[in-house]
Amino acid sequence: MKTRMSRMVGFTLIELMIVVAIIGILAAVAIPQYSNYTQRSIVAGAVTGAGAYKLGVSFCYQDQGSLAACNAGLNDIPAAITATGTIQYISALAVVDGVVTITTEATDAGGAGLVVVMTPVDRGGALDWTLTGTGCTTAGRSINCR
Repeated sequence: MKTRMSRMVGFTLIELMIVVAIIGILAAVAIPQYSNYTQRSIVAGAVTGAGAYKLGVSFCYQDQGSLAACNAGLNDIPAAITATGTIQYISALAVVDGVVTITTEATDAGGAGLVVVMTPVDRGGALDWTLTGTGCTTAGRSINCR
């Protein structure tokens, strides 16, 4: 009768430690990047959600001939938003003289909501929009507002 010696099969402790170290390095890079990605998505969603306000300002401008009377709640512009939940990703929104100011649910490193200011510019009878604010300039967490 022949007897076979079985060999132990498995990973050594050093191999397991290397795998854990690699996973740790990948997580250290991936988690902050994912957080920045979700913040950018929230800012972009807030700007998209404010489309009705931009449209209202455009109608007001066409009717009134100027942006002076284009405020939230007047002249076809929806009412201002003062509480989270009215439009997804927007915690506050105001319209004064056609300028739409959005405070998003995305936050900067200090916990303040990122702000996007959409300013209408007359381009020969049609409005074009310039975007500025911390939602455009916060490193890693903002959208491209060019």
